[in-house]
Amino acid sequence: MKKFLLFLVAIPVLMALVPSCKHSPYIPEEILVIDSTQLTQPCDPFTVYFANQVQPILVSNCAKPGCHDSNTREEGYDFSSYAGFISTDAVRPGNLNNSEIWEVINETDPDKIMPPPGNTPLTPDQKNVISTWILDGAQNNGCTQTTCDTTNQTLSGNVKPLLQTYCYGCHSNTAANASGAGINLEVYANLQTYVANGKLICAVNQGAGCSAMPKNGAKLPKCEIDKIQSWVNAGALNN
Repeated sequence: MKKFLLFLVAIPVLMALVPSCKHSPYIPEEILVIDSTQLTQPCDPFTVYFANQVQPILVSNCAKPGCHDSNTREEGYDFSSYAGFISTDAVRPGNLNNSEIWEVINETDPDKIMPPPGNTPLTPDQKNVISTWILDGAQNNGCTQTTCDTTNQTLSGNVKPLLQTYCYGCHSNTAANASGAGINLEVYANLQTYVANGKLICAVNQGAGCSAMPKNGAKLPKCEIDKIQSWVNAGALNN
């Protein structure tokens, strides 16, 4: 009996000597939130960056009100941030065929394709950006352009690709009435109007007194704004 009592007394003592063990919830490395827009590494032309290339496509075409923004979360998908995007079956880093986004942007069924009919389909170049990024590990990365050539900017060669990335998801021939408040920047005459009244430059600079663009997205990199401004300063020609 004495031995048994000694054993009972010893248990709390032993427990007190053992360090307490608290298990923090496991968060996979790939969904840790990183403010990738603050990364200052120079851009590598052979790397696809989430903050610079992938996120603008998502903001313009997917993370729109009524779809996959942080408020609506259609079917549980929030594409407004890296954490929201990577934490679902939308993306499987390194595995393109098991990434839901790759399947839906290549669908032919109008009931399944994304963006849905009434919106601008992704271009082959945009699809290539997404596929390359996924196959490279779907990292939360970003970069800073160390050089910026703003000479001889043309609509077709320089400005239109920027509009395609940041604006046409809402403001194209297809999407303007559905999600772009009727503003169609794909038609040159309309674009010229917003150049002339100063709203295009005000919007991309996210200035006071105008609707900041991209809507609910980060401001365009300074170099890209400077390219648009250079084209505007040269007369905003249809070239």
